[in-house]
Amino acid sequence: MSKRVEAESCEELFYNWLDTLWMTPFLFRNLITVEAFRLLYLPYYYFEVQADIFLEYDAFVDNLGLPNRNNWQHFASSGQSSFQFFVAGFGTDGLPGREFFERIEPRSLSECEVALKEATDIRPFLLKTDDAWHLESKRKMEREQEERCKKKVNSERIRNFRLSTKIREQKSRRVFLPMYMCRYRFSGVDYYFAINAATGAVHGERPHSTLKPMLTGLTIIQGIALLRHVLNKGTS
Repeated sequence: MSKRVEAESCEELFYNWLDTLWMTPFLFRNLITVEAFRLLYLPYYYFEVQADIFLEYDAFVDNLGLPNRNNWQHFASSGQSSFQFFVAGFGTDGLPGREFFERIEPRSLSECEVALKEATDIRPFLLKTDDAWHLESKRKMEREQEERCKKKVNSERIRNFRLSTKIREQKSRRVFLPMYMCRYRFSGVDYYFAINAATGAVHGERPHSTLKPMLTGLTIIQGIALLRHVLNKGTS
């Protein structure tokens, strides 16, 4: 499977994303300049892990709406578990930081089965396998296990989460994710926008207006003052 999003769709996806943004500066869309999109193939490590785990955490559980019950309950368990996750293997020279890509990084191997001959820019692996493992494995496994716990106890509120692991087996492979990127400029500042070419997921940096929130707040205050004036006049 090669990339699903074609270059001709990138501009439309970008402006659709702009239309979803709130609290942008006035005339934002009219005043930006956008560079041409480029197709990158970003290197990732894919890890498959089998581990013995011990975990404990507190979860907020709804006790049938009873207000006097302690809704925080303690859970602990142990056993074997498997994990699959991706770690970025590219450097950030000329790109935004790795945290920028977390929202659109690959979720499955099928996204990375790409035709590299189509690439205009294949990024090299600048992070060794061992470094990628030590840099991200603990955080990735904790995040994945925490999401499983939330589903298990049917709660989005978890605290004091602790996970201990003993690795039984670890496998890794190198893969490439196709991604379209562009840089756009507003008021002398550069921002990045990216599209996961396998899924169409988008993510971008954007400026925020400082004036619009103030005007919104003033409008709300004026509305409250007008409502109180009408109510007071009606009772006088």
